[in-house]
Amino acid sequence: MLNNVPMAGCFLSFLKILIKLDDKRS
Repeated sequence: MLNNVPMAGCFLSFLKILIKLDDKRS
């Protein structure tokens, strides 16, 4: 479980970037 924490953090950062891109589009 702890081994997945860094990967989850990268995934959340990636989602935040996608959300920012979506905000720029609309």
